Amino acid sequence: MILSSLNLTNFRCYKDFKIDFAPITIFSGPNGIGKTNLIEGVYLLSLGKSYRTNDNLELIRWQEDFCRIKGNVKNDVLELIIDKNSLQKIVKINEVKKKNIELFGKLKTVLFSPETADIVTGAPRLRRRFLDVILSQINREYLCNLIDLQKVIRNRNALLKNIKEKRSTPEELNFWNSKLIELSKPIIKERLKLINYIDGSINPLFSYFKINKGNLKIKYVQSISDLDYFPDLLFKNQEREIAFSSTMFGPHRDDLRFLLDNRDLSQFASRGEIRAVVFSLKMAELNYLKQKDESTLLLLDDIFSELDKIRREKLSEIIKDQPTIITTTDEELIGKELRKKAKIVKLDQLAD
Repeated sequence: MILSSLNLTNFRCYKDFKIDFAPITIFSGPNGIGKTNLIEGVYLLSLGKSYRTNDNLELIRWQEDFCRIKGNVKNDVLELIIDKNSLQKIVKINEVKKKNIELFGKLKTVLFSPETADIVTGAPRLRRRFLDVILSQINREYLCNLIDLQKVIRNRNALLKNIKEKRSTPEELNFWNSKLIELSKPIIKERLKLINYIDGSINPLFSYFKINKGNLKIKYVQSISDLDYFPDLLFKNQEREIAFSSTMFGPHRDDLRFLLDNRDLSQFASRGEIRAVVFSLKMAELNYLKQKDESTLLLLDDIFSELDKIRREKLSEIIKDQPTIITTTDEELIGKELRKKAKIVKLDQLAD
């Protein structure tokens, strides 16, 4: 198993919890017992941050001063500690302190939860995050460029505000404009390569999960139609950006569109169609990461309760040989053959 064990100390509802994983591990139990907290803990070891909250205090058990998440991943011991008083996040790999960025790629994960449907119907930032999480796990240069871009945008926006308030001059934008252009090009290039892969591979997956036929396309919508025109675009929109104190063009403004038979899914799709799209996206994401690293871990948080019987059986079949951690309120929802192969942990019995 990629992740052989997990130890949680003062994390969410867990005082001290340790589990050894099988290639497929199922956590079952009623709502509120802490199943999602386990998935979140694994995700934190993978990416260094939660997918549920931006407030690290929420991760620390009530009336405790810190939390610790520790896991054995292949030949490494990954550890993340959050201190309540300083709110400092400490990352260790094999007992040696490291930067948060060093976690990326050590434990590659694909997360699938009920909230994942927001990729299709939610805000554009969720779709950008979908792309960024995939690429950041396999491409260190992309991750560094992304971090640098965020810094450039913050500094550029602050400068735009100062110009608006007559405390700086427009000429000072030249440096930040050049940095914005320099970083945008490789980020957009890698995103387009990923989208081309997903767009070229998603229809067989979509047909597998969807009962009715249809042609699914994914389109990357750029705020800059032509990167060679980017300097002119910034110059022509300079007064507008100053007025709003905001950088209006760049990868941080791009989006994805999902088209089913050339119709925008976000405008007309049924809940079932959206589920089928999201399932297909997540399987395409898994396949893409596995091209780079076979040891990619799938995290399924209470997904089987969202599906009808046919799709439950299809999902069980497609992941039967895939290292996976599953949570469910009812293990009977999971395919029989998959259950036979899995280690089943009944959390309500552990609580007793």
